[in-house]
Amino acid sequence: MDLEFHLVTNGMIPFEEIADFMVQAEEIIDFLHIRDSDRSALEVYKGIQCLTSRGVPPEKLIVNDRTDAAAAAGIHRVQLGYRSLPPFAVKAAFSGMHAGKSVHSLEEALQAEAEGANSVLFGHVFPTESKKGLEPKGLEQAGEIAEALEIEVLAIGGIEPVHIPLLQQKGIKGFAVMSGIWGSGNWLERARAYRFASE
Repeated sequence: MDLEFHLVTNGMIPFEEIADFMVQAEEIIDFLHIRDSDRSALEVYKGIQCLTSRGVPPEKLIVNDRTDAAAAAGIHRVQLGYRSLPPFAVKAAFSGMHAGKSVHSLEEALQAEAEGANSVLFGHVFPTESKKGLEPKGLEQAGEIAEALEIEVLAIGGIEPVHIPLLQQKGIKGFAVMSGIWGSGNWLERARAYRFASE
């Protein structure tokens, strides 16, 4: 079974370009995380409108932190960080909202599950330029978390196509990439490399 393929925005590429790419890659990429911490709620809302108006299915969108913008735009999935509201509060306020939580340890993952998170995003698993100088958490710890939790565990951080079969072996349900796509010379070709890595 293929892992869920999540793509994370980097705050530098216009929404119009992202939308055009996502339409091309609709059969390849499962979810797009809108992660733009420097943007206002209004800017995130308008970004969502841009994406959906250009053909990106709303069910493929996940909004990081800005639950208000997500709900206003009819998006039913958010990714919460350490500064966000707890999952139970988000789900109580917004009926039907899927609340994922970003975690960096088994303790945080267990706490997120206890707080009602529907999934956790664990990282960074492998060395990555965005976390330069910080020790990666490693594949073994990712596997321990996947084994300990009942909810889905997704991996992020330095993930290359060669890592996909290894993540599958550890019970990881999906992976997220950012620079692995946006930093490449050919987004679509690179996306295909991730999607078909386990074949």
